[in-house]
Amino acid sequence: LRARDPVHRSALMNAWMFARHADIDTILRDHRRFSNDPRKGTLSSRQRAGLPADEEFTMLFLDPPDHKRLRALVNKAFTPKAVNALEPHIRSLLGSLLDEIDDPAGFDLMQAVAQPLPVIVIAEDRKTIGVGGGADSWGPVVREEDYERWNDYGIGLLLQGDLKGAEYAFERVTQARPDFADGWLNVARSLIREGRTDEAAGYLERAREIDDSLGRIHFFRAAVARAEGDYDTAIEALERVLDAYPRDRVALNQYAVVLRLQRRYEEALEILDRVARIDPEDLQMYYTRMLCYRGLGDEEAAARAEARFLRFKADESAQTITASRRRQSAEDNNERQAIHEHVSVPGDWPEE
Repeated sequence: LRARDPVHRSALMNAWMFARHADIDTILRDHRRFSNDPRKGTLSSRQRAGLPADEEFTMLFLDPPDHKRLRALVNKAFTPKAVNALEPHIRSLLGSLLDEIDDPAGFDLMQAVAQPLPVIVIAEDRKTIGVGGGADSWGPVVREEDYERWNDYGIGLLLQGDLKGAEYAFERVTQARPDFADGWLNVARSLIREGRTDEAAGYLERAREIDDSLGRIHFFRAAVARAEGDYDTAIEALERVLDAYPRDRVALNQYAVVLRLQRRYEEALEILDRVARIDPEDLQMYYTRMLCYRGLGDEEAAARAEARFLRFKADESAQTITASRRRQSAEDNNERQAIHEHVSVPGDWPEE
């Protein structure tokens, strides 16, 4: 590259690449014409949408004087004395990396050593805190009166997508209140989200032993049965749900999906008509309707259902369109989060 094209335009990276030392040295020193800050460059809308928020930029991507100000704060960690003190530990890390090499006779030095070593050294931090007179071991305290707090904590983790954390929290619920059906059910919900439906079945049966009347237990029973291809059991479980909640469009949609999987297209369409009377813009309803009509060979009706599906489908570019405003407004960005809190302000609130 240095010999044939030392100033190279990379279409893949949408950037210029320089191979000569003199060019690189000039660029790094000329902050008027060249910038470390990607926000000042010519970026595509997709690249710009992928940039972090302003407050998340590190000093590596800032220009003077901001870069110089932040660098002064960390300089003490990189004095000769501080760096020399790291030498024994760096030697130990280097030895560990070399021990992990399968074939010492031939290996990629960059991949095996040069790349991971500085990352480990920079990212690693160790602190020693002396604790005396305490217990020999630490662990969560599970008390019966805290079962709701554990349950609420698990629900928050589940909504955030932390499935392992949610499973752990819900297991604590079952320990605090073994007679609380929702504790067992919520463990099953976490397992189902993770695809571990065979394990979820046991927790659902334990929940049924405590309270078989809860419609939500049978809803997730149907999810497990459907995943295992047991459509008859899924139908039976969903009918239990609909007996209690006949206008639950989520359960109705799932009922129609299972009927379609059994190729009972006409019956599925009748169920979908019930969904349409509840919410004529229900997305799942139009998608399943489209598949049912295709199964019946009615392409014209399938096309009408597909058109409505696409009309009500969420705009996939919405995140990109709103990215700039969300970066500028912490309040707007907070509001779009699935789980967020509002900071209270002083006011003349009525006393209870």
